Amino acid sequence: MKPSFSTLRNTTLLFLTVTISTLVAGCRTAISDESSAQTSHHVPTAIESKEPIKNTVRWVTASEVENFGFDIYRGTSEDGPFDRITEDPLEGAGTTDEPQKYVYVDDTIEAGQSYYYYVESISMAGVREKFSPTFYVKPKWPTDSRNAPADNDKRGPTP
Repeated sequence: MKPSFSTLRNTTLLFLTVTISTLVAGCRTAISDESSAQTSHHVPTAIESKEPIKNTVRWVTASEVENFGFDIYRGTSEDGPFDRITEDPLEGAGTTDEPQKYVYVDDTIEAGQSYYYYVESISMAGVREKFSPTFYVKPKWPTDSRNAPADNDKRGPTP
């Protein structure tokens, strides 16, 4: 009998790396925040920034079984809809007992917009399965923005 992709899921440590690190359903989850929030109380009408804002998703697998790769999905609501934001799947390691590190940088985000992400695994047989929990990322503002709102969002990652 051929191992199922759920074997990968059940033996994998998942690290979804945005400044906050928390324990979610037995998985260490964090989202990599590449910009910082500023303090103010009004919404900007125009933002000029030399440095793009971005979210970075990172995860580590402890082992993989017939893993073709991963797609990343993003939405603006916890319940979706979610759009695949990877043009092509990120290449998986096939079958290995060695830990593997993965990184995806989403540099197409809008200033002031919060996002929800999840990672989907793809087996060599083409079976797709939600690999990570859905997690929340607070709105970002360019580091030189003087019009960013106060950081009133205390939600943190979503289990």
